[in-house]
Amino acid sequence: MTSDKSTNLWVDAPCDDRAPSLSPYRQYSTARLSFPRPDEFSRLEVSGNELADRAGINGIVFGATVLALATALPEISSGIEAVRLGDHQLAIGDIFGGNAFQLCLFVVADLVAAKPVLPTAGAANGWLAGLSLALTAVYLGGVIVRPSRPKRLGPDSILAILIYVVGIVGLLRIAK
Repeated sequence: MTSDKSTNLWVDAPCDDRAPSLSPYRQYSTARLSFPRPDEFSRLEVSGNELADRAGINGIVFGATVLALATALPEISSGIEAVRLGDHQLAIGDIFGGNAFQLCLFVVADLVAAKPVLPTAGAANGWLAGLSLALTAVYLGGVIVRPSRPKRLGPDSILAILIYVVGIVGLLRIAK
C-alpha cells in the first residue's frame, strides 16, 4: 500500500484518521489484559464468587446476569458499531456465532473435568438452557419470517425482552 495514511494492523486497509494509534507497548498491554494466563483463571473464579457473595446473589444468578453482561461487552461494542455502519450481517453473525462458539465450551469443561459436566447441571442451569433455547427460537423465527419493519423494535425483540425478564425472574425463584 503506498498511501500516506497509516494502515490497519490486521488488514491492508486505510485506518480511520480519527482512530488513535497505539504504541507497541500499549498494544501488548491491551492484549495482555485481554488474555489471562492459565494460573489466573482460578483467581478469576474466586473473585467472581466473592463478588456474588458481596452482592448477596446466588452464583448462578450472578453468572447469568453480571458476568454474562461483562463478557458480552466486546460483542455489544462491535455489534453497535456494525449496526451504525449499516453492516447488519456482521452484527447478526457476531451474536449467533458467539453463542454457537460459547456452547462449544462445554467440550472444554468436559476435558478439564475429565468427565461430562452437563449431567451435574441442576435445575437452575436447566432453566437457563431453556431460556437460551427460547430466546434463540424467537430470533430464529425473526430471521425466517422477517416481520414488517417497525420504527424501533420488532415483534421478535419485544417478545425476547418479555421472555428474558420472565426467565430471570424464574431463575431467581429456582436458584434460592
